[in-house]
Amino acid sequence: MSIFGPLNNPTNAYNNYRVYGTILCFLMFVCVFIGVKFVSKFSPVALLCVIFSIACVYIGIFVANPDRGPKYVFDLFLLLTAGI
Repeated sequence: MSIFGPLNNPTNAYNNYRVYGTILCFLMFVCVFIGVKFVSKFSPVALLCVIFSIACVYIGIFVANPDRGPKYVFDLFLLLTAGI
């Protein structure tokens, strides 16, 4: 599809490329703008999930009972990495 005439003429081709490039840049700008709005609305939820996960890890460190944990974890690690 040519806007400025036949593409045999390099000037017409370059003008078509400029118009199509401008339209493509504008569409990409709109997509990025919508994406930024979506991310800015979603970021507090994601941040709370990350903070909650970190807090659960620290609570698990201090609350865990070593008697109830898995046995021989270090030996299993040595067994699995012996072939490396």
